[in-house]
Amino acid sequence: MSGSTAGWTPFGRLMSAGYWLIGAVVAGFFGLRRLVAGRDNEWALVFEERLGRWRRQAARGPVVWIHAASVGETMLARILASALRERAPRAHLLLTCNTV
Repeated sequence: MSGSTAGWTPFGRLMSAGYWLIGAVVAGFFGLRRLVAGRDNEWALVFEERLGRWRRQAARGPVVWIHAASVGETMLARILASALRERAPRAHLLLTCNTV
């Protein structure tokens, strides 16, 4: 646990410890799953991408990065990407979003 818990109630401390424990169990599960599956597993690569780690070869040439923060923005980004494809067919498009 991090930070000062000096002014916390006993319930607050219990909740903090519970969240920390749940986080440790979940992280351990994903770590074990990755260890068992191996580094060539597509799931492991996608999970690392969600953490901001990119292990694939970088694109050669111009790259246009479009980031969408919501489902609605992602739908609009599709329209933008189509227009960009027409105007710059050699550009590589990278679309990232915060939602699934």
